[in-house]
Amino acid sequence: MSEQAAFLSDWVIPAEVSVRQWVISFPMALRFWMAKDHSLLSSVLSVYIRALAGFLRKCAKNLGFDSGESGAVTFVQRFGGSGNLNPHFHTLMIEGVYREVAGRVFYFKLKPPTDEEVQGVLSTIQKRVVRLLIRLGYPVDQDPDSNEGQSNEEEVSEFSEIIKAASIKNRIALGDRAGLWVRKVGSFGVPGDAPMESGPRCATLGGFSLHANTAVKEDQKERLEQLCRYVARPPIAEGRLSETSSGNVLYRFKKEWSDGSQAVVFSPTEFIEKLIALIPDPRVHLTRYHGLLAPNHRLRAQVVPKPPPLTEIEVEADGEKRTVISDPRRLKWAELLKRVFQIDLTQCSDCGGVLKFIAAIMKREVVCEILKHLNLPTEAPEFFPARAPPQMGFSDYESA
Repeated sequence: MSEQAAFLSDWVIPAEVSVRQWVISFPMALRFWMAKDHSLLSSVLSVYIRALAGFLRKCAKNLGFDSGESGAVTFVQRFGGSGNLNPHFHTLMIEGVYREVAGRVFYFKLKPPTDEEVQGVLSTIQKRVVRLLIRLGYPVDQDPDSNEGQSNEEEVSEFSEIIKAASIKNRIALGDRAGLWVRKVGSFGVPGDAPMESGPRCATLGGFSLHANTAVKEDQKERLEQLCRYVARPPIAEGRLSETSSGNVLYRFKKEWSDGSQAVVFSPTEFIEKLIALIPDPRVHLTRYHGLLAPNHRLRAQVVPKPPPLTEIEVEADGEKRTVISDPRRLKWAELLKRVFQIDLTQCSDCGGVLKFIAAIMKREVVCEILKHLNLPTEAPEFFPARAPPQMGFSDYESA
């Protein structure tokens, strides 16, 4: 997670650009289909990325640019906040376009999207995904424009009859939404239905949800790396996992849910079952690159940071010396610890000098002799047993 985040922020995402995170989730049925069929997941991802890229091109055209390309990195997350199976996409999209002029590539920053523009993008994604599912033969909702089984509205005159006719046709009879279809919670939505705003730069429509309120400016490299760590995080947060007195597994939520729920409880076998569901199939890539950041794009080399040259180093193993190729973009373990936890293992705590690697001692008796010579203990300290969660609200789970 941390090494991948460092790699993306150093050698993939250009330093001069601002980045916006787009997060999309899907209706329950589509989540199941995507988890079962990775080719469908890739097709839905392509529809989603084309809609985002088309939106950026439209914004660039409004500024007078007749052409322009952007780039993105998408993390396919298969998990939800309660350890459940929930395939959805986190996309780090360059908030701007690159244009090629006289053989050189120039970056033009775009304005942040408005709430209405986010709703428009979601509406486009919803329509295209539903068309894709229908074309592939998935059982989505029937065409709402079908008049099958509906009575003739011209024959309805009485007030009560209007209400009854609208109810039969699953429409709204009165108010601002008169004549429109009833909103279905968890369905794929209906053509022509307007997305609902659910927060700043956040919209929902027919079980689809699109969030685009998190952004990183071009001078916030550390924040970009933190965002990359967040989207590349593992499915289970170990710090929120504990064992109850009855031997069950308690998994606390990051935030309390709207219904007051704070955690979920599993038996050991149930917890293993949930973990198995999160394991992707073999040879399925969960990190995807798009546009200018795609490996085979002809302009990628002019956009991404220039990689340092590979170096040759000599290593000795079993008394034999050999030469290996080292990629400077791959962080050493000590460098990664310093970058993530601000712990510098290469600096001496006494004199402040630089520590050098001498040897790796693997034999236990030799290690004990060195520790005894330094007046240090040779046995690891005994750990105290983990305490129960301090929140009183979790006491109800102890007997579960």
